[in-house]
Amino acid sequence: MEQVHRECGGNPRPPGAKAVSQLNASINAHRGILYALLAYGAWGLFPIYWKGFGSVPAVEVISHRLIWSLVFLVILAACVYGG
Repeated sequence: MEQVHRECGGNPRPPGAKAVSQLNASINAHRGILYALLAYGAWGLFPIYWKGFGSVPAVEVISHRLIWSLVFLVILAACVYGG
């Protein structure tokens, strides 16, 4: 098999490469399940979160979102491009 792999222009795989690949696939599958559970939980908690905004005007909520997003993006840009 090593001879066939070299004829195709590739490098021979080191021993244990298949095991590492299977381990990475397993880790990614577990990570995906965790992310799905977290998203499902967040979706379930949104009604509680939004109920707290019942007495706050929509313009104030949007204003805060715009201002804090701008602050976050300025800090992020400073870290990525200035650093």
